[in-house]
Amino acid sequence: MSIFRTLEFNDDEYSVRIKVRNARISDGIQRSLMIFQARLDNPVEADSKDAAKIAERVLTAFTFPACASATVSIENTNPDSPVKISFPLALAEFREMPELLVTQWEELILDLNPQWRPGGAPSEEGEVGKSS
Repeated sequence: MSIFRTLEFNDDEYSVRIKVRNARISDGIQRSLMIFQARLDNPVEADSKDAAKIAERVLTAFTFPACASATVSIENTNPDSPVKISFPLALAEFREMPELLVTQWEELILDLNPQWRPGGAPSEEGEVGKSS
């Protein structure tokens, strides 16, 4: 059964309602393919100290795939808002969004899909990434 949540965000530029869901297998596959492509497009050595490359990798291989894969709809709620978000979501557009919007969006998705958090979902005992 799908569980849906809605994020409403308003500032001087954006006025949006974003509907997200707990992931289906097809969403997980889409997310995995996006992560794979991001790793090919933006290789980062394991011991890299290049903060810009690491930040870009986090955005393209974690945040964006999660937001793009579990989002069901985006509604621009104020026709007078200067910035509109398209759906399906584009990475170039995502990069320009307010950090607060993206943080709230990502947290909502990760609350619905804890298996997508780094290390996986916590078990009943509170340990991350272990199963019984």
